[in-house]
Amino acid sequence: MEDLDGRIDALYAGPPAMFTKARDGLVKELRAEGLRSEADAVRALRRPSRLAAELNRLARDDAPRLEALIAAEDLLASVQRRMVAGTADAAALREAEQAEAEAVGAFPGGPPVHAALRFAARSPARADDLRRGCLVEDPGPDDQGGPFSFGPAPASPAPPPPSSPAPVDEIADARARRAARSADETARREREAAQAVALQAATEALDAARAAEETATAGRDAARRGAGAAEADVLRLTAERDRLQEELAGVKRDLAARTREAKAARSALGAADASLHAALEARRGAEEAARRLLDEASPD
Repeated sequence: MEDLDGRIDALYAGPPAMFTKARDGLVKELRAEGLRSEADAVRALRRPSRLAAELNRLARDDAPRLEALIAAEDLLASVQRRMVAGTADAAALREAEQAEAEAVGAFPGGPPVHAALRFAARSPARADDLRRGCLVEDPGPDDQGGPFSFGPAPASPAPPPPSSPAPVDEIADARARRAARSADETARREREAAQAVALQAATEALDAARAAEETATAGRDAARRGAGAAEADVLRLTAERDRLQEELAGVKRDLAARTREAKAARSALGAADASLHAALEARRGAEEAARRLLDEASPD
């Protein structure tokens, strides 16, 4: 299904961190469409490693450059097999090695990326995955069949062109040079593989450190927000306290004024009572005097 192939390619074109979620979403869609066998096949797809995802991106960004690399690896493998058979000279090997180095160097990235590109381009299965941008695992030395297995082997060895037998010393020297180059190449591949592993570990450690930094930053920001809210509460409560204190001072002033007014009223009441008592006494005296006068004025 061309449409399904395109949807699978889109999975591998996305970021590795989102692969599992996107894959599971595609599985649900396929099952909803009644494509259970296709859904099971998609469910079995694995998330690409970080390095594999980077190689997939490089392959998708420049397919012609990838084909040039695969062709250069095939040429180098052919020349090395011919060297083993004694039908190629050192000049041809140097030219093939130079072409291979230029093809690898045309890609961006450091030694771990270049080493992984070499391993992938030398394996037919890995090369096909890389062409589609669907590489899953980190390519490594295990993808090769031997010290000179740098590409797909031909269907049958090419017959050597007729030539005069090489002197024994030259054959021995050529074999010694091939053995030395093979040892150097093996050591180089091992170094590149070790560098790739170290880069992967360093990348994972960096990701973990970044995640820890993000968590700490989030905690710090939450603490700052909490401190800001607490400070706002303190300011609000302080303002409320000051307002209540002002109200209390006003109530105290009013109470003092009312107390003074009550005292003055009590004093005025006492004075009024005294005046009333004096007036009553005066009236009684006047009444008593009036009765006496009346009594004196009445005849017997």
